Amino acid sequence: MATPRPVAIVTGASSGIGRATALSLASRGWLVVVVARRAQQLAELKDLIRSRGGNVLVIVADLTKLKDIESVVEQARVAGGRIDALLNIAGVGGMNQVMTPDADVQLMLATNLLAPIRLMRAVIP
Repeated sequence: MATPRPVAIVTGASSGIGRATALSLASRGWLVVVVARRAQQLAELKDLIRSRGGNVLVIVADLTKLKDIESVVEQARVAGGRIDALLNIAGVGGMNQVMTPDADVQLMLATNLLAPIRLMRAVIP
């Protein structure tokens, strides 16, 4: 279902900067595709955006998985007919020590570096 509204994908939308960004875009008339791993927080955000008259699509996804990234982009395109903006806000932190376990470092790299690259590759065409 295409919409005349501009469409934005906002990752990391369940809290913090991602949530605030989603609320701001929705208040300006954007269809906001909110993406995060935390379903409950996204459901609360959806209710808040809709209570303010905004348009929102919620997608619970793990952006470290390529199939989830592809699904996010496809669902956004189907819902909005296009994608006008991609806001890569999702991220993990707290790994500031040399002795951080490899699994934690790999999660950080997959979330903070690889996921945004994969999302951009999927959105650009």
